[in-house]
Amino acid sequence: MARLRKMIDKSSSSDIVSLGSRLPEEARTEIRQEASPVKETVDLRFFTVFDAGCRNVKMSDRVTVTEKGDLYISNYVGSQIKGDQVIILLNDKGNILVIREVESNGLRLRTAKGKVNAKCVSCRALTKAMKDRGVNLPARFRARFDRDINGWVCRRVDDENNRK
Repeated sequence: MARLRKMIDKSSSSDIVSLGSRLPEEARTEIRQEASPVKETVDLRFFTVFDAGCRNVKMSDRVTVTEKGDLYISNYVGSQIKGDQVIILLNDKGNILVIREVESNGLRLRTAKGKVNAKCVSCRALTKAMKDRGVNLPARFRARFDRDINGWVCRRVDDENNRK
């Protein structure tokens, strides 16, 4: 700041005006008038609440079938599946998928790359069956656990966009 002041004081330019002579004295007093009092109360009815329930924790219930034949299960759904083998059932239209845990003779679950609880299953026959039913891939599903069948019922989310 001192260097800047020295430069301004030694300057011979007529464009530089000293700080005190920019406004007349009466104009400076008009500007310094007090502002209106600050309102110290706020009406919270019009605010959106962000609390502990809004953290960046993904509680996603998504399942995705890719063109390569992989079925990706989200962290949330994957954390609920305790076993390491599942069977997959697909309806005739290709819009409902059921994932059930089995003890043996099932498809092996593996951990998805870089995820803690997300799971992945490889099944090219599933991909072929979905393509035969007219479903464009990748197809995304929303999963809900059904106690009656003891498995995850997944309904396709983007029905309109995934029909050929």
